[in-house]
Amino acid sequence: LNKSDINTDGTFTIKQQLNEAAPSGTFFIKEYYLYDNSSGKNRESISNQSTDSALFSTTVNISRDPVSITFSEASVNEQILGVSLGKISVNSDSANSSIYTYVLSGKDADLIEISSLGYLRLKSDVKLDASFKSTLNFSIQATGTSGTSLTKIFSIPVNEVTTTADAIAFTPATAVSGVVGGVNENSAGATVGTLSRTDASTVTYTLISGSDYFEISGTTLKLKDGISFNKEATDQYLVSVQDSDGNKAHFDVGVINVNETPTTISLSSNYMSEGVAGITVGSIVPGDPDVGDTFTYELSCTDAASF
Repeated sequence: LNKSDINTDGTFTIKQQLNEAAPSGTFFIKEYYLYDNSSGKNRESISNQSTDSALFSTTVNISRDPVSITFSEASVNEQILGVSLGKISVNSDSANSSIYTYVLSGKDADLIEISSLGYLRLKSDVKLDASFKSTLNFSIQATGTSGTSLTKIFSIPVNEVTTTADAIAFTPATAVSGVVGGVNENSAGATVGTLSRTDASTVTYTLISGSDYFEISGTTLKLKDGISFNKEATDQYLVSVQDSDGNKAHFDVGVINVNETPTTISLSSNYMSEGVAGITVGSIVPGDPDVGDTFTYELSCTDAASF
């Protein structure tokens, strides 16, 4: 296969040629292997078990290795079910996006999907509320036919849109900038806030996602008993709630940092040479979960006066 045999869209056609001495009868292509001479490995295997004569012309897609991933929309409007973020473009080419395979991951991956035509969108039953969720955070991994992958992280702003529709409202126990509310780290079973309706109607609430950590008691959203968060490990969690009328809301719950007590203290060295006045023994190394804290020290015990 020469470069001139490859079409501008990355496709080419393989045709099986039968010679004049071939026996009469029905013929079909059983199997093709596409071999990449530069890497020394099979890049594609095509098996066709059929007598359909159309299989004598088989098209195989070959993609360039992904070096960029984009889509057209830089933000997403709230209160629209299944809103699209545009067609995914790999290597600035949206026309051939279907050649690649994709994996969605990240905090908000459960809220989005990629259509069969390559469009990135909210799932059909998902709409966002900017007062609860100001950004949509996720990653896209694109893999080409060579097996080479590229992963890119996205943080998409959610635009506030004026609406009069009845919806779920939320009053946080502790207000935190950028998220619906927050809980202190290391606080098991902490209350996140209270759920209600904008039209003041009485409904029941259930969790759609987040049930590993959260629970709803009446109208109170809280951490499960025995569950607490660590700010240094994860600073936000996604919670999705539905009321008995079918309304849904998706919240980002923040974790509030608490100044934690150092857990250990050690010296970088436990030895010193004798007979040297003012010698440095070593550096004091505190073990503290809070990065960047400063410390004060006090010496005690029998030989404290010597240091």
